[in-house]
Amino acid sequence: MARMEAFVYALIICAAMAPAYGEYYTESRNVPRKEKMTRLHFFLHDILSGKNPSAVKVAGSNRTEGDRSPTPFGSVYAIDDPLKEGPEPDSKTIGNAQGLYLSSSQDYSKFTIVMCVDFGFTEGKFKGSSFSVFSRNPVTEADREVAVVGGRGKFRMAGGFAKVKTSYFNATTGDAILEYKLSYIKTSSSMNRNTLHLSKSTLLPDFLVQGQRRKKMAKASLALLVISMVGVMQSANAESWARRLEAEKETVTKPSVLLP
Repeated sequence: MARMEAFVYALIICAAMAPAYGEYYTESRNVPRKEKMTRLHFFLHDILSGKNPSAVKVAGSNRTEGDRSPTPFGSVYAIDDPLKEGPEPDSKTIGNAQGLYLSSSQDYSKFTIVMCVDFGFTEGKFKGSSFSVFSRNPVTEADREVAVVGGRGKFRMAGGFAKVKTSYFNATTGDAILEYKLSYIKTSSSMNRNTLHLSKSTLLPDFLVQGQRRKKMAKASLALLVISMVGVMQSANAESWARRLEAEKETVTKPSVLLP
């Protein structure tokens, strides 16, 4: 009876092991990666004045009484600022910065904006690629830093920062020319992701990973079942041999009966 119970328990465990490991996730894999540091230097021309400004106010707070700033607290600006090789207005344009920035400081003496801007390039090695900045920018500080949070094209999976320095600022109109020194690290896999290798260090599609997991679980369940059956059989054989030995002992120790 005990052997039967053990056998039933083994079957239940084998049946429960496969679904116990759900298919809603994939295990992480160690992928060899390389890091490459790149530095860029350019100038952003942010122009609010004139007939063709590159920054336009699209929203603002109604609580700006007394705020004489050209970019009052709570103002939101949409930008399409040119990126140039130098601070001169006629310098070669190499791209543009598109997005939004918010005037986020109540104290004008500590004028600060929060940027959500994509910097794209139209010339040179990085043509067609862009990096994204989502960061606070304390404009009144001579040297400040903004965070690079990602990108596309040659900036894909990039992360880093940009040192920003004001090259020119007009407090009346809000026009500014900003020097950017970008430092970013691009992390990339050392293998071709489009090539599938059945090794632990390869990035596989989810359905292949799950299929391999199901096969492994099926093999583990079968192995556990075989082990359980072998254990039951060995236990049965051991008990059989024990009974035979007991029977032989009784036969040897039983006194012989002499017939008259």
